[in-house]
Amino acid sequence: MAVSGGSALALASTAFLAVYREGFETVLFYQALFVSGGAIGSTFVPVVSGMVIGGAALAVVYFAINRYGVRLPLTAFFGITSAFLYYTAFVFAGKAVAEFQEGGIIGLTPLGAGWPRLPAFGIYPTLETMLAQGLLLLLAVVALVWIFVIARRPRRAAVPVAVVARTNARSPIAAIGIPPTIETNVLRSLERMDADLAAIRAEVERLRDAVRDASAEQVSKP
Repeated sequence: MAVSGGSALALASTAFLAVYREGFETVLFYQALFVSGGAIGSTFVPVVSGMVIGGAALAVVYFAINRYGVRLPLTAFFGITSAFLYYTAFVFAGKAVAEFQEGGIIGLTPLGAGWPRLPAFGIYPTLETMLAQGLLLLLAVVALVWIFVIARRPRRAAVPVAVVARTNARSPIAAIGIPPTIETNVLRSLERMDADLAAIRAEVERLRDAVRDASAEQVSKP
């Protein structure tokens, strides 16, 4: 929207907000890591070591891509990083609820001696922490079902009557042996391309008229 509108301020603001959001999230993650360890000395070395190792790994990946043309499997890469971020959110949710309980901000409902207590994973035997982490797990399941089940179902788009008529006719695409379904998709794509080209031509004409008007104004000025 910022690019189509031609506003440099809007484009700069969008870029600033995107970068600021990522930096702010990084600060929050590291702040939570430092605070969750208790004493500063006990968490400083592990957290800083992780930062250094992560930075070195990113430098190696960057060098490999630019020097040897290595292409990362983006699907697997983003899948692993998304799983790690979700695990981090799971741990932080449990620890945050536990901190609120220790501070007396929210209530504490013990679940009994049989429930596990794993502070490294943010798991505590209280109803409130389990509800918070259970909600995250439910959202993860919903996201996985949406990605791998619902989103992968073939969508039956409504085909315009004109496209169907051309599909049933003996077109050059059908003459070379392409199935009717593929022919319909090709014709639909060509129609969209034709509409996009018409929009581009209209935009070029508008810009040309704007340049002519600006030139005429400059010439008319004394």
